[in-house]
Amino acid sequence: MRKDNNGARKSGDFLAGKGFYIVLFACIAIIGVSAWILAATGGTTDPIGEVMTQAPIQQEPPPRVTPPPNEQHRLPQLPTMGDADTFSPHVPEEPPEPPPEEPPSVPTMAEEPEVREDEAETPPPRQRTIEELTFVWPVLGNIEMPFSVDMPIYHRTLAVWRTHPGIDIAAAIGTRVLAIADGTVVDVFEDDMLGTTVVIDHGNYLQSIYANLARTPVVSPGDNVAMGAVIGAVGDTAIGEIREVAHLHLEMTLNGEPANPEDFLPNR
Repeated sequence: MRKDNNGARKSGDFLAGKGFYIVLFACIAIIGVSAWILAATGGTTDPIGEVMTQAPIQQEPPPRVTPPPNEQHRLPQLPTMGDADTFSPHVPEEPPEPPPEEPPSVPTMAEEPEVREDEAETPPPRQRTIEELTFVWPVLGNIEMPFSVDMPIYHRTLAVWRTHPGIDIAAAIGTRVLAIADGTVVDVFEDDMLGTTVVIDHGNYLQSIYANLARTPVVSPGDNVAMGAVIGAVGDTAIGEIREVAHLHLEMTLNGEPANPEDFLPNR
């Protein structure tokens, strides 16, 4: 009986001494191992110390919301990731810029502007001098009344003495009258005293005047005539010389002053 008491005493001394620290260390070790296993596996321990693995939490996907039928057509259709290669965003095209205006080409001294054939103007013929002109008598006949501007001459029709700024060449009525030189018809009119009259300009301020012609001459103002061209016929339209023999009244002016036709006409 005493022996049992000694064993119990020794056991109590052991627990009170070193044994207490051994038991404490073992408990700490068990707790540490359990904590490591729990951290490594994500499980939990029950009160007995068994490690249980924690099952993963499965989350249910949110319910799909389907828009009403009327709203489905209003939702924009966006490209998916798989359509990245074929999707091309619409970019408004910018209008092309107009080409810059080129300044008009200015012909230089080395080049001349191109002139089309239909636009080319024929230069007017060179005007010949009086010395270069060739003259011909308008009609052939005697001179019934000469040129006289310095001394008066008796006019039988008017029964007066007066100057005569031309020459009267006798010719039958109807005789063709010729242009005395090249020129341009500048006037056709009826003179009160000299009757039907045609005026031809020969250039260089020289003109020839044909009067007492038939009523209808064959030329008009603006006509170009050559030397010897027919311009009309001898008539009887000059009432101021009606008592004279049938004739052509011919005058010439140079620089607006009367000139003697015989100074220009060839010798007969």
